[in-house]
Amino acid sequence: MADLSPTGARRIYRIMCNVAACDGLIHPTERLVLEDAAKRFEIEAGEAKTLEADGVGGAGMDVGECESERATLITCMIDVAAADGRLDKAERKLLVQVARDIGLSREDLVEQIIPRMTGEPTG
Repeated sequence: MADLSPTGARRIYRIMCNVAACDGLIHPTERLVLEDAAKRFEIEAGEAKTLEADGVGGAGMDVGECESERATLITCMIDVAAADGRLDKAERKLLVQVARDIGLSREDLVEQIIPRMTGEPTG
Protein backbone atom coordinates (compact mmCIF):
# COMPACT_ATOMS: atom_id res chain seq x y z
CA MET A 1 0.00 0.00 0.00
CA ALA A 2 3.05 2.20 -0.36
CA ASP A 3 1.52 4.18 -3.21
CA LEU A 4 -1.88 4.60 -1.54
CA SER A 5 -2.32 8.13 -0.19
CA PRO A 6 -3.90 8.73 3.23
CA THR A 7 -6.84 10.38 1.45
CA GLY A 8 -7.21 7.39 -0.86
CA ALA A 9 -7.10 4.99 2.08
CA ARG A 10 -9.90 6.92 3.75
CA ARG A 11 -11.98 6.90 0.58
CA ILE A 12 -11.58 3.14 0.39
CA TYR A 13 -12.41 2.64 4.06
CA ARG A 14 -15.55 4.76 3.77
CA ILE A 15 -16.75 2.74 0.77
CA MET A 16 -15.92 -0.53 2.56
CA CYS A 17 -18.17 0.60 5.42
CA ASN A 18 -20.96 1.28 2.94
CA VAL A 19 -20.58 -2.19 1.45
CA ALA A 20 -20.55 -3.81 4.89
CA ALA A 21 -23.76 -2.04 5.93
CA CYS A 22 -25.67 -2.10 2.64
CA ASP A 23 -27.57 -5.25 3.61
CA GLY A 24 -28.88 -3.63 6.77
CA LEU A 25 -26.23 -4.56 9.32
CA ILE A 26 -22.49 -5.03 9.67
CA HIS A 27 -21.86 -8.74 10.27
CA PRO A 28 -19.18 -9.55 12.89
CA THR A 29 -16.88 -10.99 10.20
CA GLU A 30 -17.31 -7.82 8.13
CA ARG A 31 -16.45 -5.83 11.26
CA LEU A 32 -13.18 -7.79 11.54
CA VAL A 33 -12.31 -6.95 7.93
CA LEU A 34 -13.04 -3.26 8.61
CA GLU A 35 -10.90 -3.27 11.76
CA ASP A 36 -8.03 -4.91 9.87
CA ALA A 37 -8.33 -2.33 7.07
CA ALA A 38 -8.30 0.54 9.57
CA LYS A 39 -5.05 -0.83 11.02
CA ARG A 40 -3.45 -1.34 7.59
CA PHE A 41 -4.51 2.13 6.49
CA GLU A 42 -3.36 3.65 9.81
CA ILE A 43 -6.78 5.09 10.61
CA GLU A 44 -7.31 5.81 14.30
CA ALA A 45 -10.44 4.44 16.02
CA GLY A 46 -12.19 7.81 16.30
CA GLU A 47 -11.62 8.66 12.67
CA ALA A 48 -12.67 5.15 11.63
CA LYS A 49 -15.95 5.64 13.47
CA THR A 50 -16.55 8.94 11.66
CA LEU A 51 -15.67 7.42 8.28
CA GLU A 52 -17.99 4.50 9.03
CA ALA A 53 -20.88 6.84 9.80
CA ASP A 54 -20.22 8.71 6.56
CA GLY A 55 -19.97 5.48 4.57
CA VAL A 56 -23.06 3.90 6.08
CA GLY A 57 -24.94 7.12 5.32
CA GLY A 58 -23.71 7.09 1.72
CA ALA A 59 -21.63 10.26 2.07
CA GLY A 60 -18.27 10.64 0.35
CA MET A 61 -18.61 7.71 -2.00
CA ASP A 62 -16.23 9.17 -4.58
CA VAL A 63 -13.65 6.99 -6.30
CA GLY A 64 -10.10 8.24 -6.70
CA GLU A 65 -8.31 8.52 -10.04
CA CYS A 66 -5.13 6.64 -9.06
CA GLU A 67 -5.01 3.16 -10.65
CA SER A 68 -3.50 1.53 -7.57
CA GLU A 69 -6.21 3.08 -5.39
CA ARG A 70 -8.89 1.76 -7.74
CA ALA A 71 -7.41 -1.75 -7.71
CA THR A 72 -7.14 -1.68 -3.92
CA LEU A 73 -10.71 -0.41 -3.68
CA ILE A 74 -12.16 -3.35 -5.63
CA THR A 75 -10.10 -5.85 -3.65
CA CYS A 76 -11.17 -4.33 -0.33
CA MET A 77 -14.82 -4.12 -1.39
CA ILE A 78 -14.80 -7.80 -2.34
CA ASP A 79 -13.05 -8.72 0.92
CA VAL A 80 -15.69 -7.04 3.06
CA ALA A 81 -18.60 -8.24 0.92
CA ALA A 82 -17.36 -11.85 1.03
CA ALA A 83 -16.50 -11.80 4.74
CA ASP A 84 -19.86 -13.16 5.88
CA GLY A 85 -19.78 -15.95 3.30
CA ARG A 86 -22.51 -14.58 1.07
CA LEU A 87 -22.86 -11.86 -1.51
CA ASP A 88 -26.30 -10.30 -1.32
CA LYS A 89 -28.07 -8.27 -3.97
CA ALA A 90 -27.13 -4.86 -2.53
CA GLU A 91 -23.45 -5.85 -2.28
CA ARG A 92 -23.44 -7.16 -5.86
CA LYS A 93 -25.04 -3.94 -7.07
CA LEU A 94 -22.38 -1.80 -5.37
CA LEU A 95 -19.55 -3.95 -6.68
CA VAL A 96 -20.87 -3.82 -10.24
CA GLN A 97 -21.45 -0.07 -10.03
CA VAL A 98 -17.93 0.70 -8.76
CA ALA A 99 -16.35 -1.75 -11.21
CA ARG A 100 -18.15 0.02 -14.05
CA ASP A 101 -17.06 3.43 -12.69
CA ILE A 102 -13.41 2.41 -12.72
CA GLY A 103 -13.53 0.61 -16.06
CA LEU A 104 -13.37 -2.97 -14.77
CA SER A 105 -15.39 -5.39 -16.84
CA ARG A 106 -18.07 -7.56 -15.26
CA GLU A 107 -16.04 -10.62 -16.29
CA ASP A 108 -12.91 -9.33 -14.54
CA LEU A 109 -14.97 -8.51 -11.47
CA VAL A 110 -16.42 -12.03 -11.38
CA GLU A 111 -12.90 -13.47 -11.75
CA GLN A 112 -11.92 -11.60 -8.59
CA ILE A 113 -15.07 -12.47 -6.63
CA ILE A 114 -15.21 -16.23 -7.22
CA PRO A 115 -11.97 -17.17 -5.42
CA ARG A 116 -12.93 -15.15 -2.34
CA MET A 117 -16.40 -16.64 -2.18
CA THR A 118 -15.18 -20.21 -2.68
CA GLY A 119 -12.04 -20.00 -0.58
CA GLU A 120 -9.77 -20.65 -3.54
CA PRO A 121 -6.29 -19.12 -3.30
CA THR A 122 -5.95 -15.81 -5.11
CA GLY A 123 -2.96 -15.32 -7.27
